[in-house]
Amino acid sequence: MHLQWKNQLQDKEQLNELYRSLGLPQGSQLYGRDDQIEELSNILNFDKDTKTSLVGVYGMTGIGKSYLVKHVALKMMTDKRNTSKVLFTDASGVTTLSDVLVKLLQNPAIDLFASGSKEHMMGLLREYFISYKHQQFILIFDDLSSLMDNGESEEVQKFLNFLLKAKKEYSLKVKVVVTSQVELKPVGSEDEKKTTKSLQLSSLDENISKKLLHQDKKVRLDEKQEEMFLKECDVVDTHSLFMWSVRCCQRVSTSAMIYKT
Repeated sequence: MHLQWKNQLQDKEQLNELYRSLGLPQGSQLYGRDDQIEELSNILNFDKDTKTSLVGVYGMTGIGKSYLVKHVALKMMTDKRNTSKVLFTDASGVTTLSDVLVKLLQNPAIDLFASGSKEHMMGLLREYFISYKHQQFILIFDDLSSLMDNGESEEVQKFLNFLLKAKKEYSLKVKVVVTSQVELKPVGSEDEKKTTKSLQLSSLDENISKKLLHQDKKVRLDEKQEEMFLKECDVVDTHSLFMWSVRCCQRVSTSAMIYKT
């Protein structure tokens, strides 16, 4: 199931399906990122931020970019006051822009037959937005790193520029979020570049990391791992601490230091 906006979540099963569609454990919470959640939520609020069209969320591998945008999407989709349609596209492992466009167009909320060239599919997308020009759209493209590492950076920039131009030309209500390891460069004209914002995620404060380790019973470190981890807490900076936990604690997920369920 792909993410799509609903006026009201009718029952618990529907909510659970929403968690599953995002790849989130049921009832999960993002730990230690309240400020970033609020910042990104405000940027994506059409009433609070009328200028920003494109947001790049970037940071090192495993820092929590995907979890952040997923939780913001979840927050918007479970808020009855939200009137924006959220279109979430998981681009992890995708190596061509065409594949990203296919995933987006096949989202049940759009449900268009995706085929042909990139230009053709981009045209279909534009026509879809024009036909619903009074609807507010939030497009989230999660993890474009593989695509950009595969020599498609220029194509990504062209696509984002296409979205910004279409928004301006047809007065569309569209905001775009992109997550990647590197900072997203502003695209388009000088005026269009002013509509782009970057949000960098850095490692959590060391005290928050320690607190999470002790409070989150689902981390499940054995005694030896916990002893080694706490020893590392006292001698390394937070960045090194995070990367050490990723490499050495086999039973801790990549996001264990920033993610609490």
